[in-house]
Amino acid sequence: ADKEVAYGTVVRVMGEIKAAGIDKLGIVAEQPREDRK
Repeated sequence: ADKEVAYGTVVRVMGEIKAAGIDKLGIVAEQPREDRK
């Protein structure tokens, strides 16, 4: 994943996935570590 991807882009792609008939989608998110800030 890329933290530079705009939220709106993610939402649009998720909408396209749903429109394609895929009902279940998993997303993994990482908590920022102190040394990454």
